[in-house]
Amino acid sequence: MVADMLNMSSIVAHSENMRVQVGDQEYKGTFMNKAEGFDPRNLKDLQTLKELTPESLTATPEFLRDLANLQLLDYICGNSDRHFNNILCKVEERDGKLVLTGLMGIDNDTSLGAANYSVAKNLMHFVSLKDIKFIPRKTAESIMALKPEMLRTMLAGFDLSDKEIDGAVKRLGEVKEAINNAWATKAFTEKGKIKNSDRNNFLTIVDEEDMKDISVVKQLYNDKGAFVKNKKEKENYNLYTRMEIALTFGAMYSNIGD
Repeated sequence: MVADMLNMSSIVAHSENMRVQVGDQEYKGTFMNKAEGFDPRNLKDLQTLKELTPESLTATPEFLRDLANLQLLDYICGNSDRHFNNILCKVEERDGKLVLTGLMGIDNDTSLGAANYSVAKNLMHFVSLKDIKFIPRKTAESIMALKPEMLRTMLAGFDLSDKEIDGAVKRLGEVKEAINNAWATKAFTEKGKIKNSDRNNFLTIVDEEDMKDISVVKQLYNDKGAFVKNKKEKENYNLYTRMEIALTFGAMYSNIGD
């Protein structure tokens, strides 16, 4: 429902809350539509994914857009378990090469908790807002158009506590604040180089036509161009970096971040 409100319905498999009665026992859960894409848990699909290269990640702006949108959606919804086994990749052959053209997030059942995500530990695979780095312009416009009251009213229709709903509304506000700080930032100061941002302006708004110029390897590692390997340092610990590592080593692991 949140994805629908943000025009992101194509990146998560549609699901419905359900209750199933079996004898005297009632079970609560969700029914999810069949998701589309290559699944790293399927050996045949994994062989295809192993043929991809780091260049496959930046060959199409659609995939980078989906990655950015999924991380932003996960942040607003507080999804603390987004790893590669919860992502299906869309792959096509273009000009004789396999490229990534999109993705779909599945298993979103750890979303909308009551934890304070800014200080909570052991959140498995939660990406902080400051590590997301860029946001597609159309996504920024959709998020700014979503009023807190609209989100609160929609979430009130589910089995959520006031604290859980307040958390989602608060995270929406945090994303809006980051977008407001980024409006004055030109997507690129020069071709292929994202403008350096300070602590209050960590999101860069990127136009669709500029996404092809984003260098995941150079711009999502630390300031010195090196990947942060120390587990205590979580800077740039996000889906872009994890995907680039996966493609570099030719394998997809559930806990690739670790």
